[in-house]
Amino acid sequence: MKVSLSNEAIEDARSAADWYIDQGAFTAAALFFDDIEQSIRLVLRHPRIGRPGAAGTRSLRLSSFPYSLVYRLGGEVVRVIAVSAYRRRPGHWLGRR
Repeated sequence: MKVSLSNEAIEDARSAADWYIDQGAFTAAALFFDDIEQSIRLVLRHPRIGRPGAAGTRSLRLSSFPYSLVYRLGGEVVRVIAVSAYRRRPGHWLGRR
C-alpha cells in the first residue's frame, strides 16, 4: 500500500501544529507530527482499522491528540483527505478528494 496526502490534509496538520507553536508548546507540535506519522503507518498496515464514515471515508483517532486522520481507500492507495479536530468544524472535509 501507498499513502497520498491531499494538500488540504497537509494544511490541516500544519495549521494544528502552528496552534501548538503559538501556545509555546514546541515539543507538542513535534509530537503531533510524530503521532500523524505513526497513525499513517498503522493505516498502511491495517487499512480498514479506521471507523467507517460519510462519503466512503474512514477515520482513525490519533493516539495522543484530539484529532483524527480521515482517509479513503482506493486500490493500493490510502488517500488522507483531512486531519480533523474532534470538536471543530465536524465534516468540513466532506467535499475533499
